[in-house]
Amino acid sequence: MAGTTVTLGRIWDAANQRPGATENTVAQNAMSPQHLRVPKGTTVTFVNPADNKSAHAAVSFFEYEFDSGVLMPGQSFTHTFGTAGEYFYNDAIFPQNTGKIVVY
Repeated sequence: MAGTTVTLGRIWDAANQRPGATENTVAQNAMSPQHLRVPKGTTVTFVNPADNKSAHAAVSFFEYEFDSGVLMPGQSFTHTFGTAGEYFYNDAIFPQNTGKIVVY
């Protein structure tokens, strides 16, 4: 289960219900999980795993709700969602990697 953590640069392993074991910089769904649903007031952590080789980032678009800045392997960023809505984001380093967080 993902809980409140998004792992950057990884594809979700549905069989084991966790982020995949290897970095992926080309897939559109390389956010684990790609779609996260949380209640208002939840703090979400975006993690670039220490064993990734590349920098990653998480930046919301449309409403500019959050911007992690560049996260080197092993770094993380947190954001608390105070307003209900749909927040689409991508990786600023590998912009084809996208995700969505639904806050209810």
